[in-house]
Amino acid sequence: MFQAMRWNGTRRRAGAAVALIASIALAAPAAAQEPPGLAEMRVFAKRLLVTEQYAEALNTYITIAELTPQDPRSHYDVAGTMAFLQMYADAAPRIERAIALDPENVLYLELAALTYQQLDRLPEAFDATRRGARLGDIKAMYALSYMYRDGHGVEASQREALLWLERSARAGHMSAMDTMAQVYRDGLYGETPDRGRAQEWQRMLERALAQ
Repeated sequence: MFQAMRWNGTRRRAGAAVALIASIALAAPAAAQEPPGLAEMRVFAKRLLVTEQYAEALNTYITIAELTPQDPRSHYDVAGTMAFLQMYADAAPRIERAIALDPENVLYLELAALTYQQLDRLPEAFDATRRGARLGDIKAMYALSYMYRDGHGVEASQREALLWLERSARAGHMSAMDTMAQVYRDGLYGETPDRGRAQEWQRMLERALAQ
C-alpha cells in the first residue's frame, strides 16, 4: 500500500522534513535491547526523509515498529512521519500507542494534540495539551491558555486562561511574557489595567531576550 504512494510537490519540503527529524531525534531513547541493525535502520529512515523519499521512510519506520512493538519511540517515529504526510487518521492510533507505553513524554503528547486538532477531535486535543502542561511543558502551558480563552475543546474560562498564561510566562515562555505585559496594559482577561505590572512583565521579557 505504502509503496504505491505518490506525494505531490507541496509535500516535498526539505525544511519540514528536517524539522521532523529534529523532533524525532529528541524523542525518548530507543529500547536498550534492540534487534541487530535497528540503529542503522533508524539512520537510514532519517536519510530517506532528508532526501524526500517519504513513502520509503514511512515503510522503514513501520518495519522498525513491528520489530520493537514495546518501544514507544518506534511508534512515535511512525506517527510523526504520518502526521508530516498529513495522514492524521493513521497517525492517531500510532501516537496513542506511544503514549500508552510512555505516558509522561511531552513530545508524544504534543504530537497527539496536533493530530487531534487536525482531526477536529478538540476535547482530545485539549486533554493531551493539559497533560503536557501539567508535566511542565511550557509550550503546552501556553497553548492551554488559548484553549481556555477560546473554548477550544473545553468550556471557555478567562480565569484558567490567565492562570496558564502566567504559568508559562514564569516558566520562561517569552511570547507568554509579552502577552502578560499586554494583559496589564490593556486590561485583558478581565484584569484591571495596571501600568506597574505591565512594566514588570515587559522588563522580564527584555531580560529573557538579552540572555
